[in-house]
Amino acid sequence: MSKIHTPKTARTALATAALIVLAACGGGGGGGSDDDGGDAAPQSFSTGKISGFGSIIVNGVRFDDSQATVLDDDGEARGRDDLGLGMVVEVEGGAVQNQAGSASRIVMRSEIKGPVEAVDAAAGALTVLGQHVLVGSQTAFEGLAGGLAALQVGDTVEVYAFFDAKAGVYTATRIEAESGADRYKLRGAVSGLDTTARTFRIGDALIDYSQVEAGRLPALADGALVRVKLQTARVGGAWVATKIDGGVREVAERAETEAEGYVSDFASLASFRVNGLEVDASGASVEFEHGTAADVANGVRVEAEGEVSGGVLIARKLEIKDRDSRDGHDDEDEHEGGNEFELHGQLATGLSSDQRFVLRGVTVQVGPGTEFEDGSAAGLVAGANVEVEGRLVANGTLIEATKVGFEDGDEDGGHGGGGEGRGGEDDGPDDHED
Repeated sequence: MSKIHTPKTARTALATAALIVLAACGGGGGGGSDDDGGDAAPQSFSTGKISGFGSIIVNGVRFDDSQATVLDDDGEARGRDDLGLGMVVEVEGGAVQNQAGSASRIVMRSEIKGPVEAVDAAAGALTVLGQHVLVGSQTAFEGLAGGLAALQVGDTVEVYAFFDAKAGVYTATRIEAESGADRYKLRGAVSGLDTTARTFRIGDALIDYSQVEAGRLPALADGALVRVKLQTARVGGAWVATKIDGGVREVAERAETEAEGYVSDFASLASFRVNGLEVDASGASVEFEHGTAADVANGVRVEAEGEVSGGVLIARKLEIKDRDSRDGHDDEDEHEGGNEFELHGQLATGLSSDQRFVLRGVTVQVGPGTEFEDGSAAGLVAGANVEVEGRLVANGTLIEATKVGFEDGDEDGGHGGGGEGRGGEDDGPDDHED
């Protein structure tokens, strides 16, 4: 089966690329955040899911990643070919102009890696490492041919998601099959902190932090967001922590910032958080898109855009992605006709007999409902430069094209090396151990 993934071949630089970028500084107190390296303060920061390639597209911005350093949660180097659709990332780099720029660093940020404890395919939900995970139409799957239905209790998965602290649930954007994990991980909100027993809970998972030195701990308190690395076997019913970091990253002063996530800690428009980042959207000139100021509340998914000052994102625009997100089901694309994913690049091979082609390592299906612009299906031949808009189907393993446009010249960007790559391979899931 073809994969929702970028190719493994070398990739050329994109002519028009984009950027929003992630700040390098660490998370909460004491333990700090992961050491991602780098000294220069970024001019821009973005956190959100990858919704397309050419180079990569995050929060609607095209990032040129040809010169970017790609890292995992531990600051370990990865390749650009490790980036996949639906993956939540943090990107940092230079100034953004006309929704384009150049990324200097991309950090992959999954929320959970651990064992599947329950699956409810009918409800679109599963339990992983004691956490309630919701799966919807925008969840991409890697290494799982049947999507959610392919999962069984005991399987190990890595989950990229947006965490709703109010509901205590994770809305999955990408789920990857894992094998041979030597440790698990979890990001969530602390509850039931017991400083005598040195335990706390994240969701239904009991965490024993007695093995972590006090000097390496962030400030722990009920409600605090933390990232925890865990041993793969429970001891006395608890998961044993080997490392705990603050779960909120700081953003460089004056950095142009975009952050997508669920609202939490809402006190007023002047004080709330998005994915842990403090936001002030009380300014008279703030633009509210797809909603109004009255829609902003805990548990609502938004995208905030503005500039950081004094550690606070001073928003000039706030997009309401999902006004009724408390059930966890993702309807964020209702404003865009469901065209969540976008791909640009050059085809390595033409249209197959089953009306499919591979672009940027992603398998694309065309059909009677596909709109063609400046060409037709007959033009889907090796070497053609195309732009694809579409939605996930087939249990999150395939893009159904709603629109295919033909582009002039070499539009091939940071991914694909002319369109060759992993899309047609069926070599099983990659093991991204961190």
